[in-house]
Amino acid sequence: MFYSLGELMSWYNTHNPARQRFFNLFEPESGSNSYASDFSGDSESDIWASITWAIKRALRGRSYLEARSWALRNLNETAFQYSIEEIACDLQKTPKKISRWIRQIDRDLERECIRRELLPAEDIVKTTQLST
Repeated sequence: MFYSLGELMSWYNTHNPARQRFFNLFEPESGSNSYASDFSGDSESDIWASITWAIKRALRGRSYLEARSWALRNLNETAFQYSIEEIACDLQKTPKKISRWIRQIDRDLERECIRRELLPAEDIVKTTQLST
């Protein structure tokens, strides 16, 4: 479906089928409803829901500050996303620590999206990049 995590997140930020605010990913009980029985995985709303579940799974077990730093960097339209330095200043941490947290969550999210077949397996991506 998508070729990179950046493309996936860009699509996610602009294609909310409900056109409403994101639900609170920091609340343990948020998003606990199961998929509808007619879930096919092919519609835009199903893909958006699958990405939301992947994000929730990637943030599971992370501290509030880790999840917050990732959300400030990745959730919202590109013009409104925070820079690493802004996040570090806002959360009173070093930019190096913020970058490490975001990279770790991105890796977990990428693995989950590969498992959900939203992103191709890494060997497929490398082969595609070499052939072009």
